Formats: sequence, structure tokens, C-alpha cells
Amino acid sequence: MPNPAEALVAFFSALHETDRAWLSLACNFQIDDEFVPIRSGDEALDWVSGFLAVNHRPLQKFTRLICLIAIIDFELSPQALARVTAEGRRLSENTADWVADQGRRMLQDTVPRMDRMIAKWADLRAHELDEAALWIYRDEQRRLELGLPGRPPGSPSGA
Repeated sequence: MPNPAEALVAFFSALHETDRAWLSLACNFQIDDEFVPIRSGDEALDWVSGFLAVNHRPLQKFTRLICLIAIIDFELSPQALARVTAEGRRLSENTADWVADQGRRMLQDTVPRMDRMIAKWADLRAHELDEAALWIYRDEQRRLELGLPGRPPGSPSGA
């Protein structure tokens, strides 16, 4: 089973290229408060992998992982979907045809794609990025940070 950072990168890898780029842009903006050009799924994957794999102390790597998970929990929440749906409806009722077309496209394309991403994210959070897995990962990063010897496979993580 992959560790939580690997599971998160795999989640991004499995997304459609457009969705991967959008989610990476959203996460990056929440973290750095600026838009970094991410034009493709490959650039998005490079950003996520780089964000998680930078040369920081092990516990800092854990902190970066938790930060990214929290942002994705926010961006791929039912409330986020409800907001996008409401915005699509509002735009589709606009008197300007081009604005109304954008709203209809949001409702036809963006909302279903976002709904699928939310379902995939919820599954990942329930099975591979649940709280127990994150505690185990945190404890392993702490062990590395302190330079302690490894534990045999299957042993409890300890605190």
C-alpha cells in the first residue's frame, strides 16, 4: 500500500488532465496566493510531486501533506460543488447570451466533472488517507526526523 504522499500523487495522476491542472492551480493559489502557470496535466503533476517531495525535514513533509489535504478537502467538498452549481445557474439566467452559455456549460460540464472528482476524493480519504494512515505516516516522519531505527513491518507505530 502506498504511503499517504504517494496516494495523493496517484490521485492527481488518475484525474483528467484538465481537472488535474485546475485542482493544482487552486491548491497552489491557496498556498502561495499567486497564480503559477500550470497549463497541462503534466505540469500539474510536477507541481504536486514537487510540493510534496521538496527537501524539507521529514516532519515538514508531513505538514505539507496535511496542508494539501486540507485544501483539497475544501476545494472538493459538497459545499464547493453547491457553490459552483449555484454560480452556473445564476450565469445561465443572464441576459447576455455569451454569459448564459458559460453558465450552461458550467452546469453541463464542470458540475458533473467536479462531482466525479469529489466522489474519488471521498473514496481516497475514506480508505487510503484516513486519519489512521496519516498518524502512521506522521509517526514514521517523526522517527526519520529523530534518526530512530525503523520498526519491523506490522508493528504498532508508537507516538
